[in-house]
Amino acid sequence: MIKARNIVLLFCVLGMIACQSDKPKEPAHLRFITMIQHSGAELMIRGKGKHKDVQKTLSLQYSKPTEYQQLSPGYYEITLSIKGKKLLKGTYAMGKNGYYTMLATGLLPETWKVNPQTTMYKLKYIFAGEELHSANKYLPQWFMMRDNYDGNKKSSYIRLVNANPHTPKLSVKKEKKSLKSALAYPYESTMLKLSAGDHNLRFLYGNIMLAEKSIKTKPGYIYTAIIGGDKSSDKKLVIPVLENPSRTLIKSKE
Repeated sequence: MIKARNIVLLFCVLGMIACQSDKPKEPAHLRFITMIQHSGAELMIRGKGKHKDVQKTLSLQYSKPTEYQQLSPGYYEITLSIKGKKLLKGTYAMGKNGYYTMLATGLLPETWKVNPQTTMYKLKYIFAGEELHSANKYLPQWFMMRDNYDGNKKSSYIRLVNANPHTPKLSVKKEKKSLKSALAYPYESTMLKLSAGDHNLRFLYGNIMLAEKSIKTKPGYIYTAIIGGDKSSDKKLVIPVLENPSRTLIKSKE
């Protein structure tokens, strides 16, 4: 009886060790959000080289970010498809303990044709965190943003991203003061320092206010406000706000 119990205990311990070995060491963290107005979007992540057995498929909803996906540091081929048709494809390097947000934006063509060189609009091979915007900025495209901002434990920070093709330049005000002027599509601002607490943001196209959003920020955290078009009207905005801890805050908890 005791021997049988010891055997069961041994298998449990071995199982726990196996589960721990499956977890990436010093993992990279990748989340994704699509601001391309179309249903049926799907993201495929495939490892390359020693990570070739890694494969993840994520269903996407417009303006809804995924959770961070933990990946072993290395190279990954990432493909965005809409209703089974490949739209964007690229190879990226994920660094140790890196945090990244990938954003897809642009307007879909009325007719889909396969690019004879690749499949539709394939991006060039680029390294982690390096941003690439299409020469024709209104075509579907994506870029990667680094979330590993140092910051400090007392302040909060916000990054503004214009992902709406219908507003080539936007201005953002905070409590009636200018936070960012002439934010061009499809680009993001630098990290802007905020005091932790409640803030009211106003988004303007020229002198026309298109949206207003209230956010509550926490000390030591990074916020990414992504400005996209509302599906119901080109004159309305949808603004998801993503949150992640600063590098300084992460290190203080280790």
